[in-house]
Amino acid sequence: MPVSAGYNHLRSQKEEVKVWSPLVHVSIPLIHLNTPLIHLSTPHIHLNIPLIHLNIPLIHLNTSLIHRNTSLIHRNTSLIHLSLVLHSSTSILHSSTLILPSSISVVSGDIIAAGVQTGRR
Repeated sequence: MPVSAGYNHLRSQKEEVKVWSPLVHVSIPLIHLNTPLIHLSTPHIHLNIPLIHLNIPLIHLNTSLIHRNTSLIHRNTSLIHLSLVLHSSTSILHSSTLILPSSISVVSGDIIAAGVQTGRR
């Protein structure tokens, strides 16, 4: 066998090694594919907590116009006395339900809001 034929035979073997050697490292990056899936179910713990206080602002919707034309409310009464009369007659006796700055009542053409009386006399 001539020397050039042996060189060509070695060269063709080296080319095969170069062709197949990059395929060895193809499966190595697939090892860490399943690790980010561990913490997927953890952010769903606190979903039901903000639904606790939804029904609280609906307490004082019907209390402002009950005593519109009765003799219990006068023009010169204060807002504190007005709210106590409203709450004592509607059987809401809890002290935590008195919302003085936000209660607005209409009494015989006058508007009483936050302790200030405005309107016609």
